[in-house]
Amino acid sequence: MVMTQRTPEKEKKDTSNVPHEASRKKKLTHAFGLNEMTFLVVDKDRRPAALIRTILRNLSAKEVHYANHYEQAIHILETTRIDMVISELVFGEDNRMGGITLAKGIRGASFEDYQRVPIIMATSATAEINIHAARDAGVNEVMAKPMTPLSVYKHISAVIAKPRDFIEVPLYIGPDRRRKVEFFETERRTQQ
Repeated sequence: MVMTQRTPEKEKKDTSNVPHEASRKKKLTHAFGLNEMTFLVVDKDRRPAALIRTILRNLSAKEVHYANHYEQAIHILETTRIDMVISELVFGEDNRMGGITLAKGIRGASFEDYQRVPIIMATSATAEINIHAARDAGVNEVMAKPMTPLSVYKHISAVIAKPRDFIEVPLYIGPDRRRKVEFFETERRTQQ
């Protein structure tokens, strides 16, 4: 008698209760209302800008506009309701810090609807001096390049989930720069 071993047939999985990738993505992006948001991407180089635009579209962004210089970005902000700006730190023909100039221009635009728009700065120049310059210009978040869809999503959700108070003082206009809340249990100074 010869015994043959039966190979198990591939069983069909019941996927009726398993959420599909599209529905998971929909829940993820709709949780923060990205499907209702309009973005402005500012970068001198079309390739990184195209990558960011593709990521935003895959996250179900309502609209994604593109500008490659300061004047074009300001024009779009003046004529279109933009919910968030994602800008390169350095852009422009002379490679000056165009993103910083743009952030200062946006924050300094008194009586404009776009003055308080959240700004995420994308850069591969992540030296501390650049991060401080971006923060001092009124940027909400700094995102390191190269970026992934997850890193873009995390920075966008950080701006949405944890909005910071908007500060207007003579030397600074923008989101509150303080991130840590310090707690002192008792007064540590002693009286003499």
